[in-house]
Amino acid sequence: MAFSRGSSRPGFGPFPRVNLLPRSEIERRERAALMGRWLLGVVLALILVAAVSAGAYAVSMFAGHRLAAENARTTQLIAQLAGLSEVSKIRGVQRELEDFRTEAMGADVAWMPVFSTIEGVIPGAGTITGWDLTTGALPGESEATATPGVTGTVTLESRVPMDLVSMVRELRRQDGVIDADGALLEREATDILYRYTLTATFDQTVYTGRYARKEK
Repeated sequence: MAFSRGSSRPGFGPFPRVNLLPRSEIERRERAALMGRWLLGVVLALILVAAVSAGAYAVSMFAGHRLAAENARTTQLIAQLAGLSEVSKIRGVQRELEDFRTEAMGADVAWMPVFSTIEGVIPGAGTITGWDLTTGALPGESEATATPGVTGTVTLESRVPMDLVSMVRELRRQDGVIDADGALLEREATDILYRYTLTATFDQTVYTGRYARKEK
């Protein structure tokens, strides 16, 4: 029995322990424990590889389904475009016809205002007996008030003399007139008939604009 130093109460020490297993058994148990740890590591690795493979397969399947859907959509759009090809051809023909109409009728003139302007400067004794008027260029980017639209001559007849200078000055002051001039062609003494000619240039405001090219 042992007593601790400086204490009045008795105490007991630890019981001695002796490992009686042989050395071979100890080594066998250590090898078994090591193998168990290795086996657990291999199983965990296999589980991890399986999980990664399953994830990759799922991603691949999703991508495959999405690619198939996009291919189907592309095929559908191509079919729709093929169906619209006839519409596109018709639209092309329509544009060509519109361009042809613009070239042919772009300089369409409102003739009544032109003749009304000329008749407005002629005295009551005079009458228009003939004309030779031609249209100008198609409407373009330049200002319509600065580009000739109608140019030509108008023949007048009267039983009495008319003040040609006053007529020309008055015509030049009219809206839409760029320039004007005049001349006495002849006088028939037997019939006392006076024949004049007025030369006038109107700007493109006399165009109707119904067939002008429209900006796309």
